Amino acid sequence: ASGVGEAMIMVVAEYSGVVTSLPLDRVAKAENQLTASPLTGTTANTRQTLELAIGAIATRGGIATNPINGFSIVDQMDQGGNAGNIVLLQRIIYSIGTYSSGVTTASSGQSAGAIATFYMTP
Repeated sequence: ASGVGEAMIMVVAEYSGVVTSLPLDRVAKAENQLTASPLTGTTANTRQTLELAIGAIATRGGIATNPINGFSIVDQMDQGGNAGNIVLLQRIIYSIGTYSSGVTTASSGQSAGAIATFYMTP
């Protein structure tokens, strides 16, 4: 971080059942959101029926709740103030389609989100 009130936070997770060779299928992002309902972005159609979707939302809107589209909040780190909050979301996908998620935050704040889907071993 280069300025006053800037900080970096990260949530790390490890998963089993994801293929080990070329696991990434689809990615999407949603930048420059000023809202209390930040989104991850929406993927293109996934390529197989069994996949793991991982979403992340960074926001200055405070604690996140109410994930949408069948996702669950795995973890979040709230640093408060300008440092903001990072939210890790997940969902196991059982059908080919487009996927996105989002959350509700305590207040409207600057946010950005991303999502990635990974092939899983049947």
